[in-house]
Amino acid sequence: PVEAGTLVKVGCSTGDGVNVVRRGDSTITCEGATSYQFVEEPSCQELVLCSGLDPAWTRLTSDVTFPVEAGTLVKVGCSTGDGVYVVHGDSTITCEGATSYQFVEEPSCQEPGKVKL
Repeated sequence: PVEAGTLVKVGCSTGDGVNVVRRGDSTITCEGATSYQFVEEPSCQELVLCSGLDPAWTRLTSDVTFPVEAGTLVKVGCSTGDGVYVVHGDSTITCEGATSYQFVEEPSCQEPGKVKL
């Protein structure tokens, strides 16, 4: 038990091999019994990561170093190793987890003047 007015540090346990991230305040103030004061309620959430781009996107490159957290905006471009290609579709996509992304039009790399139908 702690006295009212005491600052309490909060964190997350990482049981079962699941990666978690703490959201909200890291320090809360005891108001008595089981009541605490905080600005943003602390919580622990499973950490969802994108490990890379979709393997089917063979010529796409990104502006980030993987892994990145779900919700991260990733700008994509085209590698120039074997010719000139341009991005067709969305050039910014949102990480959902693993190699899954949210977009309006799936990005791809195409030769200028040629459109894949």
